[in-house]
Amino acid sequence: MAAAAISLIDRLIQLLSVREKNRERYFKNFIEPLYIDAEKIAADYMKLLIELIHRIDDSGNGREIVEWLEVRSVDLQPVRVKIRAMIKDGSMQEQADSDEWVGLFCKGLWGLLRGSISSVSDGQAMTSDYGFGDHTVLDLLKRTRESIINPDFHERLVGHAVRQRTAIALAWKDVTTAYAGLRAEYLR
Repeated sequence: MAAAAISLIDRLIQLLSVREKNRERYFKNFIEPLYIDAEKIAADYMKLLIELIHRIDDSGNGREIVEWLEVRSVDLQPVRVKIRAMIKDGSMQEQADSDEWVGLFCKGLWGLLRGSISSVSDGQAMTSDYGFGDHTVLDLLKRTRESIINPDFHERLVGHAVRQRTAIALAWKDVTTAYAGLRAEYLR
């Protein structure tokens, strides 16, 4: 999945710099392939967060969950490094575009990518613009000595996983809404 995410980032950057006069070709060469790859990434991370919720419910041992998330995190290290570098240089901040659908499409893709790496990162989630900028589940598990069996802590972990999943779903909704708008507008 890391290779698909890196490819998605590279093509998103390219999308923002290309100005294609043929709208149908622009859609088929840039928008559609980005959407297809993003769909796989969105599905993977929504499944990951559902599995995380099940693991929280089934496990009494937070260490097992931390290890599972860290294995996923290692797989995504190249993606996380690239996204953090882009955040630092501001290259994806509020892309001004004359086409509102392209702007929404890019915003959603960027939110999806930030949400997906937040799913397996410690620290704060990078999706405050989609309603979740709190500590990630991995961060909570690493920072506390509380038992996952403690009902309050268990509820907090599940709540954070659900909110992370919701943030990814909201970003994905922006992607799909924009994709439908672009499809209708560009393939008339």
